[in-house]
Amino acid sequence: MRAVAVSTRAPGTWANSYTALLGRFIRFCGDRAPPRRVCPALPMTVCLFLQLIATGARTYSVVKSASGMLFTLHEMHMVPETCNPTKCALAKAVRAAAKRRLGVRLVNQKDPLPLPVLLDGVTSVMGMGMDTCPIVLLSWATMVMVMWTGFLRYKDMRNVFVDCIRFYPTHMEIFLAYRKNDQFRNGDIIYISRGVHTSSCPVRLAQTLVRRGRLTGRVPLFQGWDGRVGRWRGYAGLPLSGQPVSYDQCRHAFFSIVSKATARPVDELKAQFGTQSCRSGGATVCAGASGVDFRKFMQHGAWHSASSAHRYILDSTEDRVAVTAALGY
Repeated sequence: MRAVAVSTRAPGTWANSYTALLGRFIRFCGDRAPPRRVCPALPMTVCLFLQLIATGARTYSVVKSASGMLFTLHEMHMVPETCNPTKCALAKAVRAAAKRRLGVRLVNQKDPLPLPVLLDGVTSVMGMGMDTCPIVLLSWATMVMVMWTGFLRYKDMRNVFVDCIRFYPTHMEIFLAYRKNDQFRNGDIIYISRGVHTSSCPVRLAQTLVRRGRLTGRVPLFQGWDGRVGRWRGYAGLPLSGQPVSYDQCRHAFFSIVSKATARPVDELKAQFGTQSCRSGGATVCAGASGVDFRKFMQHGAWHSASSAHRYILDSTEDRVAVTAALGY
């Protein structure tokens, strides 16, 4: 039954949110005098815990996750939905107050990565070309280009395996067995066309990386490296590790490419860009292109709602001004 309960939510929901919040709720109940019952919990206990979470939260999503954890906890203990303490009037009031105070804005949202910066950075990092540059730098350039054109998150990118890629004359197909919004775990196929710039075409980069790295079978396309070796060997002789690239190394590669293109220090760039800038950068350029169907655009980025997709699109000043300019006054 435990496996059934866990499978009702996405794995990341339990691992990243519910597990830590449940442990905090258990400690919260144990610290009361007298100790409170965890489940079924009294409505006042639930409301006080939600208020505690809301007091220290920076975003409303934390409060929403805490409420969802408590609801699921009681649901799994077969507490009728009408008797679930998260449904009481006071709990609804706590959530409403937290939503009004914290809002639903994204905190630390980074700017989209512009296409010229991406292309300049990729060609600068590879220097001598994709056939002669160090294999690690080729992996960096391929990773950033595929994330930008495929609207991929870091967790999507690290799940790209060589045996799940198919190359065609016009495009390549990447099968992802797991993606964030894939609720039924059917997998998803990402289609990426060949680019007009041969030096930065993501399909050609991926083919070259597979050929030069002799990558076959169930191995990650984007691999990390041993930082201890890198300190004394340099990029020229730095081998791939065979393991998926870590988030820290992904950020290192991303900021190295952007720093090359902009000639700005990495510490300054971190306030403006992040790895999600690849996803939002590709989405912003694609949304502004003519002839792209919005339904297919959402399918490519695996967004289930238009409101989620719009958060990744940055409208230019000209586009915003054009709204009132069209009024003809």
